[in-house]
Amino acid sequence: MKSFIKYIGIILIVVNNFAFSQNNVDEQIKKAMQDEIEQNIKELALPDLQKPFFISYQICNAKTLYINARLGSIIKLAEQPYCSLKTRVLVGNNKHTNENFLDMNTLWNWERKYNLPLNMDYTGLRIEMWKATDKKYKKAAEQYEAKI
Repeated sequence: MKSFIKYIGIILIVVNNFAFSQNNVDEQIKKAMQDEIEQNIKELALPDLQKPFFISYQICNAKTLYINARLGSIIKLAEQPYCSLKTRVLVGNNKHTNENFLDMNTLWNWERKYNLPLNMDYTGLRIEMWKATDKKYKKAAEQYEAKI
């Protein structure tokens, strides 16, 4: 009976540490997103182009599971973690933005998600968000100028 209670205690400690660790990772991601948005809204600008007035990030942190079975038995089982970043940058103002505009340069320019490394820390996440935001801002500013 004592060994059973000991195992239950160990399991609770492991689960608690995992939950705390996941919560800490989520807070780290949230802080990196907030800091990067604040910095980019203040400082992101190109000469002769308008500054962004809205920036958002969406991070998808998930696992994919692939199961192949034949006649009731599992042949292949694969689990793979996945992490991606989607960025949205608006240039202009609340009434006129760079969105909802098509020309020959943007006709085949679909939304792109950036794959992120799985073991991302605060600094690495900010660097990846900066690279994605910079690319997105340059396209959005050029698109807004073409739209006007």
